[in-house]
Amino acid sequence: MARSVHFLTFGQSYAELGYGRSFSYWPFAVAMRRMIDSAPAALSSALGVTVTAGDMTQLRQVAVGGSAIREEFANGNSYWVTNGNGNGPSLTSAVNAIAGYAVKPQFAIWSHGERDAQFVNTQTDVDNVRSAVVNRLFPGIRAALNSGAPLGVRIFVDMLGFRYVADEARENMMRDMMIGVINDQPNVMRGAEKYAIELDSTFHPTQIGYQTLGAHTGRRIAAQLATGSNLEAPSIASASRSGNNVTVNINVPSGGALVKPTHPAHFGLYDAGGVRLPYSASWSGDSVTLTCPSQPATLRYPAREARFDASRIIRLSDPADPIFPGEPGLPLQSRLPISL
Repeated sequence: MARSVHFLTFGQSYAELGYGRSFSYWPFAVAMRRMIDSAPAALSSALGVTVTAGDMTQLRQVAVGGSAIREEFANGNSYWVTNGNGNGPSLTSAVNAIAGYAVKPQFAIWSHGERDAQFVNTQTDVDNVRSAVVNRLFPGIRAALNSGAPLGVRIFVDMLGFRYVADEARENMMRDMMIGVINDQPNVMRGAEKYAIELDSTFHPTQIGYQTLGAHTGRRIAAQLATGSNLEAPSIASASRSGNNVTVNINVPSGGALVKPTHPAHFGLYDAGGVRLPYSASWSGDSVTLTCPSQPATLRYPAREARFDASRIIRLSDPADPIFPGEPGLPLQSRLPISL
């Protein structure tokens, strides 16, 4: 009889709607099913229980649409952590739900931050959100899932993208915070990159956008379970400036190849006064040189574009395990700003 491998999603609407309506869950489940069928021994070792081909995936969903991480940024009682870093209503509800699970997931997908990004104004605000995440939200979810070894619960973070034009600077600060959490917290890893999917008129992903998020996160978790290693996306290795030119060197995973748009999107080049500069681009191997009309001082990736255009996103050209026809490869991943 087929059994189920269990996963949890928490956060706000991208998880609640994407996985709750199955738009993200379908391709996620396909990635998991392929992993279960192709590497049952590796999965058995990772989980500590025997898994065989034909076993299924079950996703538990405790995300709350529109919920804030921190109380001060909430609409009413829809928040996870109080201003004093105690359990908020959403976290309390999630912990109670998890307590009733016969099998508690040991892997979780966190998709959050859009609500808080509308209101954080200072670095102190962002630091308070970070404290809420690392000192209450993640420990609370992990302890509910595995009280004996909470740090063994692996959390995959879907990276904050873009929603409202007025919130761009706040979104950037929140995304930087998430990168910092991934870099310094145990067993916290990258999931999908939300900047690389198109939004609909409600500022939520389109159906194909949700599918892409689920496919990318599913492939990352499948690789982590099957191999013990993260599925790598292209990343910015370094950037250097010469006059008005910035050369960005991109690290490409072994065996991969890049889609290299003629005019790649989402590079934010800013002068010393913080004004964003236009640029032209030229490629040499896996390095792209961006030429500005004046001297840039800072590089940020990703930066908002006026119009979404998937064809301008740098990504892998050869997805190893396409989940649905035309699935794009993993995109260039977000990173902390670089001073030039």
